Amino acid sequence: MAGWGIRSITGTSKLRAAMLLVVVGLLSMSGWLQRLDWLVYDEIISRQSFQPDSDIVIVAIDEESLRTIGKWPWSRELHAGLIDRLSQIGSNVVALDLLLSEPDVDHPEADKRLKTAIFTHGNVVLPVAPAQNASGDRFSLIQPLASLQRRATLGHVDVELDRDGVARRTFLYAGIDIPAFPALGLALADKGSLPNRMRLLSRMPEADKTIVNTGNSWVRSREIMVPFAGPPGTYPRISYARLLNDDLLDDLRGKIIIVGMTATGLQQGFLTPVSLTRHNYMSGVEWHASVVDMLRNGRSIYPVPEMVAIAVTVLWVLAVLLVVNIVPGRFRSLVLLVSLAAGIGLVTMLLGVFHIWLPPGVALIGTLAVYPLQSWQRINEFIQSQFITGSCLQAVFDSVQEGVITVDAKGNILYLNQESERILGARSEQLIGKPLEQLIGVCLIPDKQDRDVNGSGSADTRPDSRIQHCVLTLPSGDRRTIRVTHRALYDRWRIPAGAVVTISDISDTLEMKQQIARQANYDVLTMLPSRNFLLSRFGELAVSARQHGAALIVCLVSVDNFSKINDAFGYHSGDALLKMIADRLLKLVCSEDLIARWSGDEFMLVVDRPVREGQELQFARKVQETINRRFEINGQEVFISASIGIRISSQPDQVDEKSEIFLDEAVSAMRRVKRQGGNGFQFYASGQMNAWTREQLEFERDFRLAIENQDKALHVLFQPIVDVQQKRVVHNEVLVRWAHPTRGLLSPGDFIPLAERVGLIGQLGDLVLWISCRIAADLAKVGQAVDISVNVASRQLLHPDFLQKVAGVLERTGLPAGRLMLEITESAVISDLPRAAEALVRLKALGVAIALDDFGTGYSSLSLLRELPLDILKIDKSFIQGIEQDHPGDEKFDFAIARAIIALGDNLGLGVIAEGVETEKHMEFLRKHHCYLQQGYYFSRPLSTTQLMQFMGRPDSIRV
Repeated sequence: MAGWGIRSITGTSKLRAAMLLVVVGLLSMSGWLQRLDWLVYDEIISRQSFQPDSDIVIVAIDEESLRTIGKWPWSRELHAGLIDRLSQIGSNVVALDLLLSEPDVDHPEADKRLKTAIFTHGNVVLPVAPAQNASGDRFSLIQPLASLQRRATLGHVDVELDRDGVARRTFLYAGIDIPAFPALGLALADKGSLPNRMRLLSRMPEADKTIVNTGNSWVRSREIMVPFAGPPGTYPRISYARLLNDDLLDDLRGKIIIVGMTATGLQQGFLTPVSLTRHNYMSGVEWHASVVDMLRNGRSIYPVPEMVAIAVTVLWVLAVLLVVNIVPGRFRSLVLLVSLAAGIGLVTMLLGVFHIWLPPGVALIGTLAVYPLQSWQRINEFIQSQFITGSCLQAVFDSVQEGVITVDAKGNILYLNQESERILGARSEQLIGKPLEQLIGVCLIPDKQDRDVNGSGSADTRPDSRIQHCVLTLPSGDRRTIRVTHRALYDRWRIPAGAVVTISDISDTLEMKQQIARQANYDVLTMLPSRNFLLSRFGELAVSARQHGAALIVCLVSVDNFSKINDAFGYHSGDALLKMIADRLLKLVCSEDLIARWSGDEFMLVVDRPVREGQELQFARKVQETINRRFEINGQEVFISASIGIRISSQPDQVDEKSEIFLDEAVSAMRRVKRQGGNGFQFYASGQMNAWTREQLEFERDFRLAIENQDKALHVLFQPIVDVQQKRVVHNEVLVRWAHPTRGLLSPGDFIPLAERVGLIGQLGDLVLWISCRIAADLAKVGQAVDISVNVASRQLLHPDFLQKVAGVLERTGLPAGRLMLEITESAVISDLPRAAEALVRLKALGVAIALDDFGTGYSSLSLLRELPLDILKIDKSFIQGIEQDHPGDEKFDFAIARAIIALGDNLGLGVIAEGVETEKHMEFLRKHHCYLQQGYYFSRPLSTTQLMQFMGRPDSIRV
């Protein structure tokens, strides 16, 4: 194995191993990793603890002393008195950490008094310190007065700070040009019973030479690392002011006394390894106390000489290289981890047991570098795979249809894909590094208030993910509506690290939604508000009338014999006439009033303003005269009449914003005019409408009898739904007709409103469902299997037992659930969407298909497509019939709506059925735009069961 390892080193990895050793040596000499060494040293030192020397006491010139004695500087009489009292009790040694380099001018006798006290005590240490001139090329010595030096020992107070501003080391000797002075701590320890092995160091040979007061350099010698018993405040401390009381002096007998500044503002402390975490500065007297403690108790730490450290580091890395090459590849990571742990353990042992400091930083980094050196091929493969992965991700991001942007914690752009460049209108080189918030104008920082560009944005915020909308103005001047989705990214400590932002250009989608909403609220032909819009606004108009004490006038205008216009001139001319009528009626009302197209040839006017007595009749005549005036259609004069029903509420208290009774009463008045021959107007009066009410009651009675007689009075017809691509019938919508005993065959528009009003719509729906499923099952038994589609009312769908009813009908008739489709309208579900969605989900689980009927004419809420389990969208026939309008603008509008609904269904995976296909042009347009499921008179009128069997038996007769 050893031979194998040597062969490996002498092979392809020899050059890399040699380069690593050279780099390790250079790093050791450069000191670039010195901060790592300090980090390890500080961690080890901070974990070591020992009891402070109890013979060391600090006398602190602190805030208490300044308050008691007075402002600094004090008279040296105080220091002399303190030394005298310490002499009397027999203190060991005293150090005054005060630079007494100038005479006390205010108290000349004080210097003599202090000199006598120092002479009497005999063991006093005074500090000296270096000073550098302004140019930095000369040093001078700051030392005590000559009279004070004669019986005192001098010690330097120079503290060496590392490049990170932390004090870790001291020099036992220093001086100008020669290291003539011991450190203050060494001088104290020497006079305070220093161990014999250290006492030999207390005096340098150079100390016998003449002291140099000025020179070119400050020379240091005998470097030692300082351990610490604990953080600042570890050593006993007595306030200077308290020693004025002789009661405390006995406690200082035989102690080493260090007098110095600790008051804030009078001393400048420094950081040490034991005070880094608290950022607590250590004072000079505490530093000297730590040095004395170290020397007295033999805890001095000796740093390994630089060249020895370099050699040890290189040999360590070489040994790791040899071991790694010996072991198999799968164990190399474990060997490196063990080597790192062994290296840190060795350094800790040397420092803690032998008091030797060996810097480990370069050796640890070199050990880590062995892994990539020995795994170069695998790392290269990993880098290549990362590059390939990055390229794939780049391709994926560039292929998505949304802009993807990543930002840093400050919101500056780090990355964006091609779609983002297109939306923002600039290249990535122009955008990288710029604040995204300034570009798109929305707030990306959670604690800021959301805003938008040009003041037209909105935001929906959540803790980590937010969706906002804004209008973006491009450099070219174009404006785009964009949706911004912001998801914050956090690091492991939940600190914001950046965000992923997706932006989508929703200008086209927003425009389509606005078009669909307009189609729901406005009539395509006349551009008047639609019936739905009037119903939604009626409550507001009623409240406004009641608040202003105004009359509420509801006027329904129905054109007489309008079908004759269509028969004589064609549907296009009829549409043109309706538009001219709408224009004339608009000129009769004020901007505050409302006029809407109620149905095919009916218009509803709602006037909310004060009306004087007699003006109601004048208003009605004015409406009638407007309709009776000559119209010109295709160069021909046409005269028409209208039946007008009017309901007036002159008393505000009669107005109820929650009731549409006024609209129904206007309809009743209009129908009375129709029965009287038309071309007139009728004001609603409850007494005059009694006959009409009786007629309605009779009609209701007949309808109830029809429900009881079931299929004897109600006839179920089927209108085929054709797949024009495959030229076959794929479905049949069930349509119901009522054979009234006196009025003949009635369509649903004649009796469905009555059924809803009297609460029979549920029974009618259940009956139609039963009859149609039974017929479909009977046809399947004779080999004519058909799929049927049955309309479901709102009350019927929301009934708690509706699911059981459907399941029961399918079970009793034997019709498979897959052959039944239920059609609902938006109005049937919008009143209670959660209940409706739950009911449809349960029906879907039964196997029944769900279709949304008349899509585009109701609320046209796109959220319904997300909430409901739909299979089919049915385009309302008004969009299809509008394709043949004479006016290109209207035709283009219907084109856009129809195409939008077809595309919407296709994108959502829903089938689309077009209703009202009556011409070949309708069929071809829909087939061209991939709408193949069509229904209308072009293919077939509603058929009886027998006719349906004949129609399906002749597939060649289908007009495609």
